[in-house]
Amino acid sequence: MTRHLGRAARLALGGLFAACVLTGSAQAQTPPASALPPIEGAIGMVDQPCPPGSFGRSAALKALAATLAGAAAPDPAVAAAYAKEGPERDRLAAWSAKNDFANLCLYRADDARLEKQGGVRVVFLGDSITELWGAADPGFFSDQLVNRGISGQTSSQLLLRFEQDVVALKPRTVHILIGTNDVAGNNGPERPEDLKNNLRAMVAVAKAHRIRVVLGAIPPASVISWKPSLHPAGQIRELNVWIAGFAKAEGEGFVDYGPVLSTPEGGMKPALSRDGVHPLKAGYDLMEPIAAAAVK
Repeated sequence: MTRHLGRAARLALGGLFAACVLTGSAQAQTPPASALPPIEGAIGMVDQPCPPGSFGRSAALKALAATLAGAAAPDPAVAAAYAKEGPERDRLAAWSAKNDFANLCLYRADDARLEKQGGVRVVFLGDSITELWGAADPGFFSDQLVNRGISGQTSSQLLLRFEQDVVALKPRTVHILIGTNDVAGNNGPERPEDLKNNLRAMVAVAKAHRIRVVLGAIPPASVISWKPSLHPAGQIRELNVWIAGFAKAEGEGFVDYGPVLSTPEGGMKPALSRDGVHPLKAGYDLMEPIAAAAVK
């Protein structure tokens, strides 16, 4: 799907459906690139850098994400409703690609709302695996158990938005689940040490603000459909050994969803994933008791 939509649409989705398979009819209904004029945003350092417009996930996008997280094939009507939003989504994506590397605009307004309410109990910070969790089971999250996943992101982007999307909300605990897109090189090639350094930095910031950390093991994957030349199972195992050891050394929490999601070879169980990377709702149902115990 990502090759069909082009770079602007991929950025708009943030990698959300990078490896999910839509029906052929849904692809055919995808509109051409937007002919709307580019967004004219602020210039320089300002109090409100995000231009007017909706940077949140639309109802159509949430509906499509929910269907993709289910076991059945996506509903063509839902996919068609999502496709109609294509021009405006492309326009916002083009602005974000140029001006907002970490996608700080996505949650800025909701963060401000939660700050006024006095903070939250737990923040789940991550990439598409966290964001789709909210689509698969929105009832698991609330104003006290907050989802701050952004699809397609790497640990560098999480670090950039850690102050806004975590610290400012004054949580007791932050659950960090990241690494799949670092392994995939979504923002270009990087070293294993780069992921480790970003995790070290996030833990250091959390400790400075007396926020408990639960580090998640990178979920199992033996294939990455948007980077088919990669076979990451072995590297993911090595990184998870380090993450577990680092969490122990820092006196922080560690949670591994591999025992309920993984095959013996290190891939994700076929019955629990459409693409070998993102769990379906059945997978999230297995993860939730483990997550709830870890952040309690």
